[in-house]
Amino acid sequence: MLNFKLKNLFLFSFYILVKISVNVIILVHIKKFRESNKILVNLGSFGHSILDTTAFFSVYGLKSICISVGSSYDRNKYFKELYKPNILIHYWLPRIKSHKVNLRVTTSLNIIKSIEKSLLIRAINSKIRFCCNQFDAVDQAAKQVLINDYAVPENKAHNLIKKFKDEFTNSGNINNSSLQLLVSNKNRQIVNLSPRMCRLSSKFNKTTSRLRAVYKTDKINVCTLILRKSEKSWSGLGIDSYINIIKYLNEKNYIVHAIGDVKKVNFIKKEFNLMNVYTHTDYGINEKLFQILSVLNADFCFGDPSGAQTLPHFFDKKNLIINAISIGQVHYNSVLLPKIWCDQDGSKASVELHFTDFLFRQSPLKLPNNIIFQPNINSEELVLATLNLFLITIRENTEIQSSNLIWKKFTDFDCLINFASKTDYSPLYFSALK
Repeated sequence: MLNFKLKNLFLFSFYILVKISVNVIILVHIKKFRESNKILVNLGSFGHSILDTTAFFSVYGLKSICISVGSSYDRNKYFKELYKPNILIHYWLPRIKSHKVNLRVTTSLNIIKSIEKSLLIRAINSKIRFCCNQFDAVDQAAKQVLINDYAVPENKAHNLIKKFKDEFTNSGNINNSSLQLLVSNKNRQIVNLSPRMCRLSSKFNKTTSRLRAVYKTDKINVCTLILRKSEKSWSGLGIDSYINIIKYLNEKNYIVHAIGDVKKVNFIKKEFNLMNVYTHTDYGINEKLFQILSVLNADFCFGDPSGAQTLPHFFDKKNLIINAISIGQVHYNSVLLPKIWCDQDGSKASVELHFTDFLFRQSPLKLPNNIIFQPNINSEELVLATLNLFLITIRENTEIQSSNLIWKKFTDFDCLINFASKTDYSPLYFSALK
């Protein structure tokens, strides 16, 4: 009983602290809150956060306010440098790694409650008393894409959003399908960097220019490698799977900036004598800021599925996504080499299964005949060959075209994957499926 009372006392005290801080934020930005038409409290992790924020601003415009909740250690710290002149306000949490998701959620709910019960808000702008739900904002942005880019009538767009969600749910997903519709189409936000971010980008490029001096040619290109390694099925293998690929890029006169899970990069670099692969430590730049700057200044990006894949989408960079687990989760301006689904004996699933049962699936599937299929990492040889073809599109400045003839054989027109733009699969992927 005592512990229960102490817990309730702590939660009440925490709410009061949040309530006070929210009113301070409103007073500091009182002119913006007085003119605002909508408020979003964004509690998402990095990948979701940047997409949700972009969706919100694209729907509600320059007079909307987004309060981004997270630690100052997160990449969110630099979001407001990307969204000028949109109003993005940070709400900093302690740098607590344990239970940080629960802390973010609890704090966000308290912020929303504080805003909606705030007498100050009612006095200055009663029409924004109720906060926008982030899922509603994403759904609204997805509807705009269907209506504006695909000439879908509004009532049908509403029904399609529901259908897409059913597609995802039936594939065992909890991800928001509307979010996927957004990443498979052009970024709705106009990129307008702050003066500070422009200065940082200039500083970043000066360091890159000094690194180019080791090459004996003036034709030096810059690319960004996105690394993601974890026990989760949708991760890649990290730096270990890119050693020969980095060597290949070095031979082609590419400087490689590695972002994401980079702890092993310097060790691998020394052990395998890799040239011109750099991380934030080589630049002396904050790791999270380096991730943004390296994508912003890249000729192209490539690498593992990751929340950082939202950055190439945000900056409209050509992108090669390797070992994507969900075949149908395509990205705008990107070429995909998804994982290939195999059974317990290593036999590949048919093309039909890949584009029906496995189209949006992210976890192993047991069929009625007790055969279990799961996605498998692509071979280094296939990845290298795919990258070589992708570099041709870079050198020739060829625009990525939507090649959806394969999946149209197995899916109806109203399938989510048919509402994607400038996205393609590597032709070698289909060869590998046979």
